Amino acid sequence: MDETDMIDDLADLLRNEANKSRGRGLRISLPWLVNVLDGDGKLARHVLRRAGFSPDPATWSTGRGAAELGDFSYPPVLANNLTDVLDDFAPV
Repeated sequence: MDETDMIDDLADLLRNEANKSRGRGLRISLPWLVNVLDGDGKLARHVLRRAGFSPDPATWSTGRGAAELGDFSYPPVLANNLTDVLDDFAPV
């Protein structure tokens, strides 16, 4: 598998979280995602774009961007799931 597959898998996780907002939209902090993705800002931006998020000054959002990740989800669990995908694609 290649980087495109990894980006797709990571974006799917973010899309699933955005769908939980039930039309309110979702905001995700870029610094939070960069930290979760081992400090890789380029990867974080690719994943957010693939998931349908658009940049704001401090966050990225989808839909109306009315909800924060913590409003309906537990960010540490999402962070662990994202990290698991990174680990699956890590070179051996």
